[in-house]
Amino acid sequence: MLINLLFILVVYCLSEVSASVCRFDGDENSRSVWTACECVRLTVDSFKVNCHAVPWITVPAVPSVEKTELHMTSLSVINSQLMFLTYDAFKEQSIQVLDLSNNKIDSINVNAFRGLEQKLYQLLLDNNELSRIPARQLSQLQQLRYLNLKNNKIDVIEAGIFKINIIVIFFLYLLSATSSKLNSVLRNLRYLYLDGNLIDSIPSDAFVSLDLQVLTLSHNRIHHMQAHSLPYTIW
Repeated sequence: MLINLLFILVVYCLSEVSASVCRFDGDENSRSVWTACECVRLTVDSFKVNCHAVPWITVPAVPSVEKTELHMTSLSVINSQLMFLTYDAFKEQSIQVLDLSNNKIDSINVNAFRGLEQKLYQLLLDNNELSRIPARQLSQLQQLRYLNLKNNKIDVIEAGIFKINIIVIFFLYLLSATSSKLNSVLRNLRYLYLDGNLIDSIPSDAFVSLDLQVLTLSHNRIHHMQAHSLPYTIW
């Protein structure tokens, strides 16, 4: 009985510690914008920020943290009014998981994710208003593994959309990428969810440059799928 009580007490104390308040630097206006969000401590040096039903139309500048050893590794802005993402929206952050689902996003700046090239591995953009797969905006995210684009308004998948282009080659060259990496964009992407869009056809070679393990396309309008349009790596 005593052991059980001690166990409950320890769990309670740990939960209290994990919910510690985030302390942001910066001017008062910058800090006050984020007071609508909940900050949760994950580990000794990392925390996540949860924003629910906030009135923003874009993600505001993220203030720095007073304790420089703390890093934001997860950011969630859901069920809100986001309409677009500006350039450098997440610069100088350490975000690995970014959840922007259930908003009204229809526009993403080509440099919106700059600074997260080697960090972001999970991106949720489901239940927004995107009309195209933002391949160019995502092309530099070398660690991206999970991408959710369910329930948008995507109606076209361009042929070769995920094939590498000269701009990405130049960018990877600047990052001293090896030649083995220069085969496709999103080379680490394994999970791609495109359910609930308006896609009516899948062109040849649409996904073959990706090493996907899971690709979902249910609840679209697909009536034609060309040969060799799906990756050979799907389970």
